[in-house]
Amino acid sequence: MGPVAEDFHAAFGLGNSDRAISIIDADGVALAAIQGLHQKLQTENASLRDQNAALLKRLEAIELRLGQRESAARDTDAPAKHASLPRNSALSH
Repeated sequence: MGPVAEDFHAAFGLGNSDRAISIIDADGVALAAIQGLHQKLQTENASLRDQNAALLKRLEAIELRLGQRESAARDTDAPAKHASLPRNSALSH
């Protein structure tokens, strides 16, 4: 079941009467709807790309800080580990 001609005419103001829907009018409305949805998706996709880029930038900053902390922790732990190892007197000369 398709649209009722009276409702179509009232909604879009197209056609010569409210008793029939011209195929050209229906196609025109469908094309306008497709174009509107396309524009909406373009706008939403641009917004999502911007959000994604911002999140990736934040993630990179977090990973960099984490790497720096892990490196600092290894540097802090390294002397303690080496100090507890027995020294080979033959290698120290």
